[in-house]
Amino acid sequence: AAKELKDDREIVMAVVRQNRCALQYASEELSADRDIVMAAITQYGNALRIVPKEFRADKEVLLTAISVPHNWTNIGHTHISKELLRD
Repeated sequence: AAKELKDDREIVMAVVRQNRCALQYASEELSADRDIVMAAITQYGNALRIVPKEFRADKEVLLTAISVPHNWTNIGHTHISKELLRD
């Protein structure tokens, strides 16, 4: 995607709300934007596998991901920080 689109928060948010995989094409800054990450996770918890690592240690993000129906079995432990697994 064009750099201007990857850097446009409104466009990235709209696209991520339609397709959580679009998060991986957002600019580095926007792919680390908490609201955009939560939009992807809320749509499909398995998006946890493509969010920046720091969000995998975020309890709210993890709880949101596993609260989406039928997603817990798709997330797997490899996408959850070791600290949260011990929690």
